[in-house]
Amino acid sequence: MKDGTELYNQLRQHTGSETIFHHSLVRTFNYTEGVRDFAQSAGGGAYWLLDILATEPAITKLIKEEGFGLVILKVTGSKAVLTVAGDSDIPPVFSREIDLTDCPEAPVTKSNPEGTWKFYLEPSEVGGKPVIMCMLPQER
Repeated sequence: MKDGTELYNQLRQHTGSETIFHHSLVRTFNYTEGVRDFAQSAGGGAYWLLDILATEPAITKLIKEEGFGLVILKVTGSKAVLTVAGDSDIPPVFSREIDLTDCPEAPVTKSNPEGTWKFYLEPSEVGGKPVIMCMLPQER
């Protein structure tokens, strides 16, 4: 299991994605190699995060109406808070407290002063069909 700094450094290597993955239950929710790497490597696995993002109606509505979603996962010890907003300056449309997680805390760095895991959600097309794409900020 990687600590937060190791995972953060591993994810920084992702600057684009040649392969797109789709959620096993929600085929219109897709994600990049970097997000897959996070889901596989965060604690014992963080596919639960993708399940929440793919199935929450308020998140889908936000992306369809606003064209962008900022996902923030703030881990503190064994607890976390997940929020999704159209922008960092407006209140989130979705927020959930996670009572137990083995996802590591994100390190506080110059480029990540809040010590959070961040992801972007945007409308996209795969094979000519509309989808929601989840990516790391540097994969955008």
